[in-house]
Amino acid sequence: VTGVSFAAFSFLKTGPKEIISPTGISGKRAGIDLSAPKTEALAMKEYAISLGIPDSAIILEENSKDTIGNAYFTKTKILAPNNWHKILVVTSDWHLERANYIFNKILGSAYQIEFASASNTLTIEDLEKLKSKEQNKLEVVKLWFELANPYRE
Repeated sequence: VTGVSFAAFSFLKTGPKEIISPTGISGKRAGIDLSAPKTEALAMKEYAISLGIPDSAIILEENSKDTIGNAYFTKTKILAPNNWHKILVVTSDWHLERANYIFNKILGSAYQIEFASASNTLTIEDLEKLKSKEQNKLEVVKLWFELANPYRE
């Protein structure tokens, strides 16, 4: 399980957060084989429990396959049904800008969204490659949301 998981669970243990929701069905980039018997969310839940987070404080979201899915399924399966409007999103530092954009687009102004990033142990070279890919993905996501909006001018 990644540094993101550790950071998220550290926030839960030290702050006023009541529920944690690990998200994701697969995590190739997190070192989890796509054919693994556990989802990324379940692996994070098990890790949280090993750190002393009670099972009752964890709600899994195991449908999402990407950041857009993380935001959508978190909203539709966890936040909206519970009438919760405040969320802390913890992600990798190199992924923060795109996650911020996506969660704000999908959740909208009815939600108070905070973001926190986890540090990484990547080499400078690998970090620069990821940042470059993230910028490209962010541009694609922005275009996708623009084209998907039937009310655009």
